[in-house]
Amino acid sequence: MCVLRCRYCAVFGTGILANSLIRPFFESTDTSPAVLFLLELIPPFCLHRGLLDLRNGVIFDSPGLKWADLSDEGVALDEVFSCVTMGQVS
Repeated sequence: MCVLRCRYCAVFGTGILANSLIRPFFESTDTSPAVLFLLELIPPFCLHRGLLDLRNGVIFDSPGLKWADLSDEGVALDEVFSCVTMGQVS
């Protein structure tokens, strides 16, 4: 039971950390691709970037995202999918 509580706290804590500290890196255009890649190697931060990209694809009355749009410059969900896949394989 204690392990389960610790895991819940870890998930909650990384969500807060990603939202407050890591989010400006993902939203800034000045962040280098190498830094973004290193941040994506940490699974909670990779998930957070994926959710931010999905959010950006469906707000402001846009038609939404299609599979062809995953590798666009502003979206880059293909990078997120590849990092998640590499994390699951290893």
